Amino acid sequence: MDGRHLFLGAFIAALPLAVDAPGPARDSSQASPGETRLSIAGGAGSYALVMRGCEGQVLSSETVRFRDMGASADHKFSNPIRVGLRAGTVHSELAGGSGDNGYVNPNLSLDWRWVSMGGGYLRSQHGFPGRGNRELSQIPVSGHLRLGPERVHFLISAMEDVPLYSGGGYCDVGAGFRAGTRANVVFVGLSALGPYDGVGFVLHASPALTRTISLDLKGRLGPGEGQTEVGFAVGVSYIAAGAPRRNTRPASDGRLQR
Repeated sequence: MDGRHLFLGAFIAALPLAVDAPGPARDSSQASPGETRLSIAGGAGSYALVMRGCEGQVLSSETVRFRDMGASADHKFSNPIRVGLRAGTVHSELAGGSGDNGYVNPNLSLDWRWVSMGGGYLRSQHGFPGRGNRELSQIPVSGHLRLGPERVHFLISAMEDVPLYSGGGYCDVGAGFRAGTRANVVFVGLSALGPYDGVGFVLHASPALTRTISLDLKGRLGPGEGQTEVGFAVGVSYIAAGAPRRNTRPASDGRLQR
């Protein structure tokens, strides 16, 4: 099974998570029953494959061009638990040939208003290229930590970008902002640790197209030993919330009233 088949199988398996119908807008008097998000994106870019000596001197440098795709599906329950699945495929080309890799990433998070933390198991067909060498390494986990409410927060994430390469890279650190009541989200930060050789600037933006659909735009730009390392991705997300439940209160005779 190649990377594309692995990606397609994981994406189809995740579709049942996104069958909730959109519900009416919530207000402070209503309790949320949960939320489902389904995203898919594709991108391309290039990074520097740099070989260094024992003392850190540059021995050689060449450009690796790539195309990648990614998808994710997750569901947030009425409690803090969020379960999800990410999957993707990467096609890389360099002077010596080309290669494909596919991965799946089931994950679990605990989301509160001021804190979110989560992790997952990352299973790939082949290893991922490390910074500054040709060695491929298995990276078995993903994770993130958010501090602050979604409207303004600090975020560090590892192996969670969708797509993985063009969406930013192995590790992002920065600040996120949510503008307005719809899914207008912006993330600004730094990308590091791979597959790119150097540290780069990363920008994510998700302008809302409709009440339930947003456009996902992601970019990454930075230097890498005389080369420009860049990635750019475009995708779409669908967000669905179940019908809200109104708060209940006990009646004087002990029955519940709405």
